[in-house]
Amino acid sequence: MTRGGPARGPGAGRLGPTRAAAALMALMAVVALLAASCGSTPGPASSPPPVVVPGRAAGFSAVYVEAGNRQTRLSAVQVAGMVPLLAAKEFRPSEPLADYGLAPARARLVYQARGAGASVLLVGGPTFDYHFIYLMRPGGQSLYTVATGQLAPILALVGVVAPPPR
Repeated sequence: MTRGGPARGPGAGRLGPTRAAAALMALMAVVALLAASCGSTPGPASSPPPVVVPGRAAGFSAVYVEAGNRQTRLSAVQVAGMVPLLAAKEFRPSEPLADYGLAPARARLVYQARGAGASVLLVGGPTFDYHFIYLMRPGGQSLYTVATGQLAPILALVGVVAPPPR
């Protein structure tokens, strides 16, 4: 290239051997990164979500939500949205239950099965991003996270406010 204008002549516009090698190496690095990020290698098969409350809505004579001295029986439509109750995650707590909003619990869900006893779930606080709410069976070893969008309308029936996800 000449001063003040584009290069002219037989070798104009060609890269020298060093620059050509560097450009080729850069291009190969970009191709390798793109290939790695495409996800062409299948990951492990996903497992089904943990079941907190199994069965069908018809298997329960009543489902209640309780908080403090307030108790509300869920409508048939609401029960259909809560049975089966699936969790996003099941795990053993690594922190005190109070850190999950479960000591004391904010509310209780009581599932009265037809011809059998009741099954109780303790309702805790939200996860850090408010997308899920912690649940636990009294005396149980496992915690569950269930979608806030599923539980918020039910908890609102007894005055428990679940903040919207951030």
